[in-house]
Amino acid sequence: MFGTGKNKKKDAKAPQPKPAVVPQAAERPGTSQPPKIQPPPLADFVVEFSKAVEGAVQRGSSISASNCDGFVTLGGGVARPASSGRISEAYTVVLPDAFEANASGRTIRMTVLARATSTPVNFKLAYSTNEVGNSGWEMFEAGVAFTEHTLEWAVPPMKDGRGDFAGIQPPLAGEGTIDVAWLSLTIK
Repeated sequence: MFGTGKNKKKDAKAPQPKPAVVPQAAERPGTSQPPKIQPPPLADFVVEFSKAVEGAVQRGSSISASNCDGFVTLGGGVARPASSGRISEAYTVVLPDAFEANASGRTIRMTVLARATSTPVNFKLAYSTNEVGNSGWEMFEAGVAFTEHTLEWAVPPMKDGRGDFAGIQPPLAGEGTIDVAWLSLTIK
């Protein structure tokens, strides 16, 4: 029975309910509960891989990709991937023409939320203009918890506008896999 406020002394001595124990979300695919994935930040462009639109994401022939519980699992990276053009040897996000035009001559911040599926592994990120240069591959280490990994790059001014791309190069084949929940791009 709840107190009415008239007898505060009696209410203060009433037994307090014990806090409920809430199990933590599972951290690995295949367990009973999906992991809690933080939502992407507000950005100029966002891809949530659980909702990726057909054609917006492309992958190289060596890259393995599978969707699970709100993220994509990537593996099969190559030793010397090109970071230019369409970044065909990676998991590549095709950026809209409007984003390319707005990013021209400005700095972009590319962030992915990723984790290793078992032991920590390296993966790479790159941004390509497919015309006037690219960031080159920047290496990151994914641990076993979802963490944000960020690349910043000054985009040269475009000439003809041939399409910009954001690439994720997963761990080398046989070295492990990563889960990627989302990719966001902000123009500074």
